[in-house]
Amino acid sequence: MPALLTRILRRTDAGPTLDLIPFGPDYDLSGDRVTINSGPLAGSILRIERSVSDTKADFAFFEMFDTAAPMSTPRPPAVEHPVAHCHFDRNPDTGTETLWSIFVRFDYRHRGLSTLLTRFTFRELLAAGRRHWFEIRKLMRVDTEGRSQTQAPGSPKPENPQLPRVSLHNVGLGVVALRLGFRPKPDLERLLASGNVRAVQAIPTDPPHPPGLLLRLESLPGLLVAALVDTETGRPLTDTGEYERFVSPKQLLRQALAGQAVIGNIDYILSRTAVESFAARLADDHSELRRFTAALRRGTQR
Repeated sequence: MPALLTRILRRTDAGPTLDLIPFGPDYDLSGDRVTINSGPLAGSILRIERSVSDTKADFAFFEMFDTAAPMSTPRPPAVEHPVAHCHFDRNPDTGTETLWSIFVRFDYRHRGLSTLLTRFTFRELLAAGRRHWFEIRKLMRVDTEGRSQTQAPGSPKPENPQLPRVSLHNVGLGVVALRLGFRPKPDLERLLASGNVRAVQAIPTDPPHPPGLLLRLESLPGLLVAALVDTETGRPLTDTGEYERFVSPKQLLRQALAGQAVIGNIDYILSRTAVESFAARLADDHSELRRFTAALRRGTQR
């Protein structure tokens, strides 16, 4: 009996069973400098400005250039506006970190930066406490603002001076959340029930934003957006025809549950079954992996 009890206790106290999982571009951190070593932004250097309190956390990333590079190398002028920034609300009682938004400047989008920023900021916050959990507010969204219609001088005034503009935003973050093991907080089966979906339309490509789906609902939040995901590459599908051939909300539900689609305009929360794989994607070594996993397991005990 004592031997059996020892085995049970050893199994209970065991650390993570997964190995480290590469996630996003490789980078080096030195103080307030991040040097990106791989991916489309390899060679880029970003300066970080952090503002972290018990209830808020803001991270801003600014473009830098290697001062050791030869003077003959052409250098564009530095831009004062941040390349990217993101904001978290923090709950000191529960340890919950809620990501409200990630903004990436136009010329840096679709180049792997959302993955890097998510990994970097989650690591920074996770390393700062003993108990943690993560949520994302309003993952992905749609822009439905009007766009002015251009016309040649002297031509008749158009009947509709505004053309509808619908584009899908934050798709990169949606795919990152899917890979990290986040799941929708609302009940997708209820939201995507046939009686709750009033209309579905394909969202055309609006470069650099990919195509997607817009679903109008009878219940709140009123709108859902969706992006289909290639499970082999982990990237959103860019073939507009895939969205135009969309069949039914039930089909979308099946794809979402299978990891083949990500649904947006709703809140997401880290799945309790994804603790180890989430930690394995954030940790740099096995010591961090054990610490991160322990902090997340304490977060599940809220």
